[in-house]
Amino acid sequence: MKSKGEVMYYRLCEGKKSKGILIPDTEDLDKYIKDRSKDYYVSIYKYNENQKKVFDQIGTVRGISDVVTNKLTFDFDDAENPNKAKQDTETTVSKLIQNGISKKDIKIYFSGKKGFHVIVETKHNFSPAEVKNIAKGIAGKLETFDTTIYNANRVFRVPNTKHSDTDYYKIPITVDALFKHNLDEIKNGAQKHYQDIQTNEVELPSTLLQFKVEKEKPRTSVSVNDLDLSKKPAELSPWKYAIEQGFFPPGSRNNALIVLAATYRGLGYSKTKCYYALKAAAELQSERFSSDRFSKEEIWENIISQVYSPHWKGGTFGEENIDDKLKDYFINELGLQRGQNVKRDLFHQPDDLFNSFADFAKNIDQNTITTGIKPLDESVHLTTSMLIGLLGSPSSGKTTVAMEIMKNTALKGEKVAFFSMDMSKELVFQRLAQKVTGENSEKIFSYFKDDSKKDKRKEIAQLINDSYPNTKMCFKTALTVADIKSALIQEQETTGQRTRLVVVDYLECISSSISEPTARISMIAQELKDIANELQTAVLLLLQPPKRAGDPSYPLLSYNDIKGAATIAQACSVVISLWREGFNPKDVKNDKYVSFAVLKNRMGQLAQVDCSFDGLTGKIGELDAIQKVNLQTLREAKNEEDESDEQYASRTSSFPSRSF
Repeated sequence: MKSKGEVMYYRLCEGKKSKGILIPDTEDLDKYIKDRSKDYYVSIYKYNENQKKVFDQIGTVRGISDVVTNKLTFDFDDAENPNKAKQDTETTVSKLIQNGISKKDIKIYFSGKKGFHVIVETKHNFSPAEVKNIAKGIAGKLETFDTTIYNANRVFRVPNTKHSDTDYYKIPITVDALFKHNLDEIKNGAQKHYQDIQTNEVELPSTLLQFKVEKEKPRTSVSVNDLDLSKKPAELSPWKYAIEQGFFPPGSRNNALIVLAATYRGLGYSKTKCYYALKAAAELQSERFSSDRFSKEEIWENIISQVYSPHWKGGTFGEENIDDKLKDYFINELGLQRGQNVKRDLFHQPDDLFNSFADFAKNIDQNTITTGIKPLDESVHLTTSMLIGLLGSPSSGKTTVAMEIMKNTALKGEKVAFFSMDMSKELVFQRLAQKVTGENSEKIFSYFKDDSKKDKRKEIAQLINDSYPNTKMCFKTALTVADIKSALIQEQETTGQRTRLVVVDYLECISSSISEPTARISMIAQELKDIANELQTAVLLLLQPPKRAGDPSYPLLSYNDIKGAATIAQACSVVISLWREGFNPKDVKNDKYVSFAVLKNRMGQLAQVDCSFDGLTGKIGELDAIQKVNLQTLREAKNEEDESDEQYASRTSSFPSRSF
């Protein structure tokens, strides 16, 4: 403990951005809390008299690192599943008790948002490294344990103050209450504050003190063989790709992440997207070198804020501008030479083609993608290694058709990936629920509003799971083609199975470093085509026409109707359009039909087919004799109404294979 008569200080901050004040550790913290509904934070560590003088002069604790604490502190967080954090808290508390710490001397707090804090006040003073090592020795293998809290300037929310994001208080919990109550009950109790728990300072047993000095870990050996440059996106150099994959030593983390952030900024990444990419790189680096993760606060405050500042003049870092220590690592340890290009064998011999086709033909059943729409499947043969464009006006039913194709492929036992950059996961689930139940949205919502309908909810979830097995869905927005490719490769490496169908909804939602619209769309289309070829998958790309094309009732009979560049059609092996001639928001009685035109087909003829359509379930089928007559009557009526409309007349006569 501190020397007799020595005064130590805690730092108290009102709000995270506050520099704070230093208050003696002998004073009651509560007297400084003016309003418990506001954010207050207190340091884990204590500052001595000399450090207080420095703080009083410069107004910040930045740079002060030789601080101490008598608090053995743990933080368990999981934003997606706080219950997991609760389980890890219970495990840690049990270990402390097993090691001789009385449960009456263990402080536990619900943090007010996504986790729990555990504190044991001891009769020892520890440096940040020592308290971290002890905590890691107890909880280091637990998934929600946060090792980033032990930096010298760290502050924790003051007990019994309200979290501004959730309106829950950070409340004290007894050991018995932790094990007895579930998370919902704890949150319910966190709607008000309570008197803090009083504990005694304890002597830590030798079983815990043994962790104070961390055993030195052997440095992980990595070489260029561990870095698969064949997966490197074109926009990154080998050195920068190495950083992205976590190949940079712990002492160069700051420099490496600044290089990567500057590159991402140059590629047009938003601050948020760049932050998550850097966070992923830092996590990979931590795993490769068995080192502590670069904290998310440091990434945001020291890297993102600097690189995305309006005063940033660092450019994107060519090889000549990269730090010497990083250069030495890339060249001498990874074996990546300056200006190294990735060798790609662009040429194939006839034997290569034979072997590739033999494998393709042998597995043609698996390589065939069926739409589940019989007239369409009879008109066009879709396979893997194709980029397939599905063209339709907004609300024409593109996503419905895509979901039908996904279902048919998944039910064959093949893997499917759906990148929904337009519709949220809630809307996609609603669409799927309507599709499998045949019920409207109001009915679906009623099952989830009524707690007595839990069995019906489970039934819907099971129906969706049964209809879409082997299906993975991604709802991240503004993904690049490189992001999509990386996700597909990772999925294949994880499962050992190739994804047969990739659905991208839709083209204009894909991000690119190219800003000029025509060049951007052209590049995206070519890159998606490369994914289809290289990963031997079918890529179904949803496309929209320009506004001049009209509403979903107007036929789309030329691939010139694709919004954007003609190079999209050139990149596609097949282009299929769809429209609903009975579409009319004011009168839905005739909206029972959907038509498809095969506008481009590298492997066969062009065609047009008419089908029945159920807007509620998205079910598409063959027309019976009566439906064919009704559709013909509808078309004749539309032609009479639109005789004076030259645009419509020219559009309906421009497709030679159309027949009624």
